[in-house]
Amino acid sequence: MKKFIVLSLLFACASVFSQNDCSDAIVVCGNSGFQNLNATGVGIQELSGSNTCSSQENNSLWIKIKIDKGGTLDFTLTPTNPDGSHNTDINIDFDFFIFGPNVNCGNIGQAIRCSTTNPAASNQGNNLTGIRASETDISEGPGPQGNSFVRSLNVNDNDSYFLVIDRPIGSSSFKIDWTGSATFNNPPTINPPTIGQSYDLEECDNDGTFDNSTNFDLTTNTIPILNGQTDIKISYHLSDNDAQTNTNAITNPNSFKNTSNPQKIFIRLTNINSECFSVTDFNVTVNNNINITQPTNYTVCDDINSGSNTDGFYSSFLLSSKDNEILGVLDPSTHTVNYYLSLTDAQNDINPINKNTFFTNTKKDSQEIFIRVQNNFSCLNTATSFNLEINPIPDFVTIQPYQQCDFDSNPTDGITIFNLQSKEAEISNNNTNVTVLFFESQTNLNNNSPITSPENYTNTISFNQKLFVKIINNSTQCFNTGSLDLIVNSSGLGTFDDIYSCELDSNASNPNATQSIGSQNTFFDFNIKREDIITKSNGALTTATHSIEFYRTANDASLQTNKILPPYENNLFTDNSEIFVRIISKTNNACESVGKFNLQVESLPIPQGNLNDIILCVDNPRLNPQPQTIPLNADTGNPTDSYKWYVNGNLITGETSAIYNANSEAEYKVEAYRKYPNIAELCVGYNTFYVKESNQALIVNLESVDDQDNPNNNKIKIVVDGLGDYEYALNSTNLSDFVKGSENLSYTFTDIPPGLNTISIRDRNGCGIATSNQISTIYFQRHFTPNGDGYFDTWKVLGVDNEYYDVVRVQIFNRFGKLINEITDKNHPGWDGVYNGAILPSNDYWYNAELIDNDGKVRKKTGHFSLLRK
Repeated sequence: MKKFIVLSLLFACASVFSQNDCSDAIVVCGNSGFQNLNATGVGIQELSGSNTCSSQENNSLWIKIKIDKGGTLDFTLTPTNPDGSHNTDINIDFDFFIFGPNVNCGNIGQAIRCSTTNPAASNQGNNLTGIRASETDISEGPGPQGNSFVRSLNVNDNDSYFLVIDRPIGSSSFKIDWTGSATFNNPPTINPPTIGQSYDLEECDNDGTFDNSTNFDLTTNTIPILNGQTDIKISYHLSDNDAQTNTNAITNPNSFKNTSNPQKIFIRLTNINSECFSVTDFNVTVNNNINITQPTNYTVCDDINSGSNTDGFYSSFLLSSKDNEILGVLDPSTHTVNYYLSLTDAQNDINPINKNTFFTNTKKDSQEIFIRVQNNFSCLNTATSFNLEINPIPDFVTIQPYQQCDFDSNPTDGITIFNLQSKEAEISNNNTNVTVLFFESQTNLNNNSPITSPENYTNTISFNQKLFVKIINNSTQCFNTGSLDLIVNSSGLGTFDDIYSCELDSNASNPNATQSIGSQNTFFDFNIKREDIITKSNGALTTATHSIEFYRTANDASLQTNKILPPYENNLFTDNSEIFVRIISKTNNACESVGKFNLQVESLPIPQGNLNDIILCVDNPRLNPQPQTIPLNADTGNPTDSYKWYVNGNLITGETSAIYNANSEAEYKVEAYRKYPNIAELCVGYNTFYVKESNQALIVNLESVDDQDNPNNNKIKIVVDGLGDYEYALNSTNLSDFVKGSENLSYTFTDIPPGLNTISIRDRNGCGIATSNQISTIYFQRHFTPNGDGYFDTWKVLGVDNEYYDVVRVQIFNRFGKLINEITDKNHPGWDGVYNGAILPSNDYWYNAELIDNDGKVRKKTGHFSLLRK
């Protein structure tokens, strides 16, 4: 039978024992599975000169192979990753050397098998190495020589060999698969624990140090683990590495003190004859404390049983009620819970409290209780405590009877509405962390059936009724009880004089507003009304004996909800709003009477005005201006109103009428004042007028271009002066013909027709139209076509047939200088191309022209034109 053994070895952690010498060789046994071993360095250099593979130790691991039954000894060495898979990095190079048979350390002789082939240098497809039957060589290498495998060994019963694994290049773990027919000795058997049994050891820390350490007898596990095996040496170690390499055995295992908690102990069983060994482990644990549950505080409400429900003492604590909470999952049949007044008592089990009888705390309000839990193995826990907490009950203030006025439809039946919630703060001493409940009877209080709508409660017993009250602390649920008396006073609904006030200006806070806007509401100063009611009571009411409250509805006044409170300017009212008054005695907080009055809102006097600019036409500043005015009419329609006028924010003295004649550009504000008979102050509204000055344009310059040969190039530029907004028209005063240019005080017209032209300037603000003098433009025709079609049938000078010219004299010559026509009448229809009855042919002709205007200015021009016959 073949044995396949996987040997995994790590060259990774320098802190693990370094096994790299023959004397430390690991024995291969039938079930050997070595893990986490490490070999670094060479230790004692034992390979130098002892092999034919030309190598020595670099990072070596020695293995001793003891044969049980002879056969072939073959193996394959595979580099591995940390997870045990094949590490295929071709640059990882493992070498091996086998010595024997039956040699000793210090005299190992020459290697009988070795391979130092480098897989990368020899271009192999993998990085495996070993011995196998298919090979013929017994040594190979170094470097590129060989294929990493040599011939297998034939071994006999009880032979022993040394196998040295060396890694000269790379970093990797490896495994060995034994593939031959030879078998190895079996290691000792580690007897597994039976069901319900464990090799783990557990002790209580009862030496008084409470440092999580104590003495253990590790040999307790020797007999059950051996289970009758003989010739077995047993040792105890602190690490798996020590156990496998048989180093650092615990010297006194029957009195071992742990150094960590819990701590793992490793057992090595070694066969004295075969040197095969097995390793297992178990835990030692110190139970310094029993794992109990931290209990909650034992919290109660102060009660009367101790003599007072406000003294902070409670006489009915039953401590045994905390046992189950403290033990949690622990078995109460094997654990005992006791309670003490101090930690010392708990630790020494002195003066335990009788937990099965009622206990009264000895410290007011709060007291710490210490716990001792002990099990049947004498392990104990005294590190836990909890508090006895006595929560106070909320204060209950006994108040005066709640007296309410009966002013409903039947003011004499003693039945009315109460707002019980209005008394909660007074009863609870202004405690905001309580709930106040009201009950109609003691039975209802006992059954926890409170009044469901205390804010709108109608008494069920006429005139006088007693209610029961319960105050509950919202955090602790502790409560107190008491009572509240209800008394109904018959009272009709009286009336008081209405009060009046001016409506508010919606634009009062708008800095950009230009006029008042009535809001149709206002606020009232109820302090004044309160003083008026007291004054008119003829001494029956004073501020010392009575308080007066104001409400918007009768129901609010009855229930004392939604009281109108200062600042009163935050309470707005519309016209004819109804206000209810509740008069309360300060002696007993009783409602003595209820009345009402109306609030009257008077309209603001708002002056009329113009939202657009008002234009004041004035003379042009370049002329001698005369004073001019425009009326501003702010009449409100009420003849008794008075007015104040302001110009640019400054009061105009003496101007108090509705109309003001403005004589300059400015901002004019007018205020209107109205006196109402029931309002002490005047109601005021305002409006704003914006007066803007403008005037008719004054022409200051005319520039014209008269291109006599091409009228398309003619243009006239006009420049004006003034305050207005101007637009311009050529030869027209129709509004549709005026145009607005990009410049306000100038405009240029182009493509001016021959003849006399005028420009009109209109002020868009309505202050008039100015018209320029006539401007003459003329055109000497460049050609004419006397064919009778009505277009250029004659040749003449265009634009001279008007009163601007007094003399027009034009002579026409042919190309040889012969005078063939002369025009001396400015209204002449023009030359028709005929000379002495003969029709002249198409050709160029010449002219001499002399023009004299009505100012005597002479204009002369010579040129030529074409006669075209078509």
